[in-house]
Amino acid sequence: MLQELQEFQDSIGHKETYLEMAIQLQDAAEEQRALYVLGQTYLAMADTLDRETNAGRALDYFGKSLKAVEAIPLCEVEKGEKSIMRARCLRNL
Repeated sequence: MLQELQEFQDSIGHKETYLEMAIQLQDAAEEQRALYVLGQTYLAMADTLDRETNAGRALDYFGKSLKAVEAIPLCEVEKGEKSIMRARCLRNL
């Protein structure tokens, strides 16, 4: 919601908290999702603010998200979900 209102800094703060919580809980699937949504936020910022810096940050988070997919144990996600996660990351790279 904050992202749609272009309140990017607040949005990033909440998503960084999400990432920190996922890491603390050792939840690989949620960590991957948090990395992905951070990438989405920076990509949206690239459309309205400093394009080069934010596009680079978006690519960085999408790359980290793609690597995080491989760390997700199959027991944490439903069958086929890892493929969907991977495809979403690749689409944005």
